[in-house]
Amino acid sequence: MEHFVPNPYAVEGALIREAVLREQFRLTVHGTRWEYDDTAPSDPWFEETTVIDAGSFATVTEIVHAEPDLLAHIGPEVMLSHAEVRDRYGRLVAAARFTTGAFEWLMPPTVQEASALREREQALEQRAREEIALADNVSAARWLREQAAGVRLQLALDHYYRPYVRRELEALSVMPRH
Repeated sequence: MEHFVPNPYAVEGALIREAVLREQFRLTVHGTRWEYDDTAPSDPWFEETTVIDAGSFATVTEIVHAEPDLLAHIGPEVMLSHAEVRDRYGRLVAAARFTTGAFEWLMPPTVQEASALREREQALEQRAREEIALADNVSAARWLREQAAGVRLQLALDHYYRPYVRRELEALSVMPRH
């Protein structure tokens, strides 16, 4: 017999099948994996790839707490860039950037914050174009575009989940994570 449990990502009183709740979110971690040519091991090359399909989870909190175990299984040949949490319909629920050995979970923006983030993303892209056009500074432009991509990732978070995930991440920020 199916059990129904409260859905933490819906209005109060909404229920979800327990089996669906346990697998409602999928975590994928993206990055660059170094691949080596067997014929020329001193000349590495790399390609963008999904590094880990980390499985199914019930809540974003569960994912954040699983982070140390996930990172422990990634070798030195991998340079992580970001993580995405998607629901069973493919909607982006939560996202994180990889910085200094850990994931920095992106806070879902409020309506006011989203407007400011759009302006910031446009300003970063404009500065990147100027770095190329005026100074021919490709590395600075690349860094600025990476920053803009992080802002775009934050803006791509699904509107439905924003208040629920924001509340969850705020609660996690006042508690020890590990």
